[in-house]
Amino acid sequence: MKEKPDDWSPLLDRINAQLFAAGLLLDDAAHNIVRSELDSDSNVGRIAEALKQISYVQDALYELEPELVPLFLRDTKRWKSYFDKRQ
Repeated sequence: MKEKPDDWSPLLDRINAQLFAAGLLLDDAAHNIVRSELDSDSNVGRIAEALKQISYVQDALYELEPELVPLFLRDTKRWKSYFDKRQ
């Protein structure tokens, strides 16, 4: 495993923000594709796959830095015990 750089947390924060922004952009693109003349089924499916891949990267990020887990996920089965222990 790589040694953590001094600016580890800010770097992870930035990656988290970038992934969130990418998800919003892809979601907006999917809505616009549905309203356009593009083939919705195949193209929205491709965007869905990209969003799935982003979520995998976010999961890996949250494993490294659980404080980045969004509030709406903290009560899920996966994260609840972690955050309950911290209280």
